[in-house]
Amino acid sequence: SNSVISFLKSRQIQTVIGFFLLFLSLFLFVAFISFFFSWQEDQSIINEFSNTAIQGSNLLGKVGANLSHFFIYRGLGLGAFIIPYLLFLSSLFWLLKTKLSKLIISYNWGLLAMIWISITFGFLNISNALFAGVIGYELNIYIQLFIGRTGLGISLVFLLLTYIIIRFKITPELVIKKFTTTKEEDIEVSSTH
Repeated sequence: SNSVISFLKSRQIQTVIGFFLLFLSLFLFVAFISFFFSWQEDQSIINEFSNTAIQGSNLLGKVGANLSHFFIYRGLGLGAFIIPYLLFLSSLFWLLKTKLSKLIISYNWGLLAMIWISITFGFLNISNALFAGVIGYELNIYIQLFIGRTGLGISLVFLLLTYIIIRFKITPELVIKKFTTTKEEDIEVSSTH
């Protein structure tokens, strides 16, 4: 146990882990972007991973196609893009020694955002089910059984407002103050002309 901790404390190992996470986040991001352009062609090769005669259309080949299929199509749709973002933040933690507490907070918000994005796209019933993913689509149906479509819509708006309020520290007083100072500036500008 101590040897593992001392191994992880080595600055060279931390740098290697940091770069690994950085390149993994870049790999997933490129694979996910490519997926939206090549998913239909790659659909047939998902189960042909070991067949070397078949090539994928994804920019990152069969690995990219399979990972994208898992995270986007069978997973959380567009919400899956949060994964490379969180991996990128993790790489900064190892490379630049950013605060662990900030990383944990980012992971908490990131996981909530993934689920919210996925369910919202499922709720919007966009013709392309890729945006919601299977999980978003299924969660959407499940939640609507309990609170209905209207209840889910209200809940999604409430959760978005909660995120904005907590993340950006917005209060009614702050909004009123911003609105009144903007009005006063407009009055000053019009009175000088």
